[in-house]
Amino acid sequence: RKKMTWEDLHAYLHSFSSLHTYLEKYPKDKENPEGDIATRFFKTLKEETGEPQYIDVEWPLALMMVKRA
Repeated sequence: RKKMTWEDLHAYLHSFSSLHTYLEKYPKDKENPEGDIATRFFKTLKEETGEPQYIDVEWPLALMMVKRA
């Protein structure tokens, strides 16, 4: 869990390796006049939340441990 500014979240979304893989597969998305998929998601999220000064970001994690019999 982390408290972030909007600018921090926007930068964080663009650090995902999955985003880079997506943009390699769909390079035309970079040409979208509203921004790439991460920027569009960011803008929608910001509009829907009413733009508080800080936001709490949470990374839920599940771990499954398996032992071979």
